[in-house]
Amino acid sequence: MFFQTVLYGVCVALLCLMFPFAGARAAESGIDVFTEDLPPFNHLEGGSIKGPAVDIVLALFNKAGIPLQQSDINVVPWARGYHIVLNEADTALFCTARLPEREPHFKWVGPILYVVSGGMVPRWSPLALSSPAALRGRKICVVNKSAGHEWLLRNGFEQEALSLVPAPEASVKMLLAGRCEVLVASVQNTLHVLKVMGKPVESVDARLILHRYPLYLALNPNVSEEQYKALQSAYDSMLCNGGVGGASAMHSLIGAYGDVLPPETYPEERKCPR
Repeated sequence: MFFQTVLYGVCVALLCLMFPFAGARAAESGIDVFTEDLPPFNHLEGGSIKGPAVDIVLALFNKAGIPLQQSDINVVPWARGYHIVLNEADTALFCTARLPEREPHFKWVGPILYVVSGGMVPRWSPLALSSPAALRGRKICVVNKSAGHEWLLRNGFEQEALSLVPAPEASVKMLLAGRCEVLVASVQNTLHVLKVMGKPVESVDARLILHRYPLYLALNPNVSEEQYKALQSAYDSMLCNGGVGGASAMHSLIGAYGDVLPPETYPEERKCPR
């Protein structure tokens, strides 16, 4: 019996070490919220999590009557946050891609933003990228193991023909130095990297949009139906523009980051009363 008691205590301690954030603030907000460091949508700056996705989620919760402050948001590695929200009641995760295999495991609110993957060239480049076929035969740089790298491989581009780099900043430097003709990457992340580097965001031009996929607030299925409906209702109302393009609360929040977020980032507005 003593051994079983000790073993139980050890297991509980290990779980606390593995998931120190889970449930830490649920008593105040009712839902414990997780995210990752994913610039420019949500990124750590001076020890605080900031960005358009953070602003949107805070507005959603407070409009839904569910208290949430910036300091309540737990920033953890993606895999850890995903595991927690998949398995722990009263939890939520953003920004989450809504993939078919994930569909039954969460309640979904959104899309709150769209990630845009594209082919980018220096502003001065004469290249006209009218279609993905225009990438063939070009010297392409791409971050190793990134979504852009996977897209290129899926679409028949040979690994040997690609210039693989370890990180986004390295790929941007390579493009601006003329060591490759086209950078395939997230448009938003590339613009953010330019800004962090102190370079004008106009230095690079996204001339080909390869893919646009939505990002959501994913809720554990055990989040109450009342809270889920309140969040979805808040989301719907934030898209209403009163018949004036760009006048919705959602677009106002995203617009504050317009230098790194192209128009394709924005969810579609609705012509309902604000």
